[in-house]
Amino acid sequence: MYLVDGRVTHAISKGALLARGGGLRGGVYQEHPELVEVSAAEAALAEQVVAAAGAVTGAPLPLYARIDMVDSAAFGLVLLEAELFEPTFNLHLVPEVVDVLAEAVLARLQAVDGPAGPPA
Repeated sequence: MYLVDGRVTHAISKGALLARGGGLRGGVYQEHPELVEVSAAEAALAEQVVAAAGAVTGAPLPLYARIDMVDSAAFGLVLLEAELFEPTFNLHLVPEVVDVLAEAVLARLQAVDGPAGPPA
């Protein structure tokens, strides 16, 4: 699940990478990202994780994040990884999120530099 300024923008599933018994499916590492719907419970968990990261570190809310989770039969939704430095958003699947991310970056820059822009 991907978030910008603490709000979910989209989610993907990469499918299984590991074969039963070990090793990579098909013998090579190959992802097949596909857009998936986000349930209210999944979005709530992702937003709570990002908020908790800020609360624990005392840092502002991360500009962006990727939150990986799985729905476990034994425990329900379980956090696998909180990625706060994500190099890819799989934006080729959701081109409309490009504007959301760009606007969030600009807003952060304006908050640091002020409305007049950076000092000369």
